[in-house]
Amino acid sequence: MQLPLIGKVRQPRPWMIGLLAAGLLGTGVLSYAVTQRKATAPDLASMTVSVKSEPLQVQIDASGTIQP
Repeated sequence: MQLPLIGKVRQPRPWMIGLLAAGLLGTGVLSYAVTQRKATAPDLASMTVSVKSEPLQVQIDASGTIQP
């Protein structure tokens, strides 16, 4: 007893297989390039500034009572 085929079984087109292979290869090359890239040390002198210590002045406007 055989099962009837509803539709004809089609083979994938060659360009579709080539596109899939190129995508997989490109993904591999890109991930390798990103992981092997050497990170440069940031220039800390250009990102730092001098600071001085002084008391903070904050004014709060509110109404009501404070309960400890």
